[in-house]
Amino acid sequence: MKAEIAHLLRDDAARGQLSKSALETIQQRHTCRHRAIQFQDICQELGK
Repeated sequence: MKAEIAHLLRDDAARGQLSKSALETIQQRHTCRHRAIQFQDICQELGK
């Protein structure tokens, strides 16, 4: 982990790619729709 942090501190492009990837993940997986689907899945699991 320390090596990765050191790498990110030195590499602007790597930081940019990491932040872009993180933002895309957040936008895809942290929506109301996504949470509603997760909730439905949990309810179905509990109903079994």
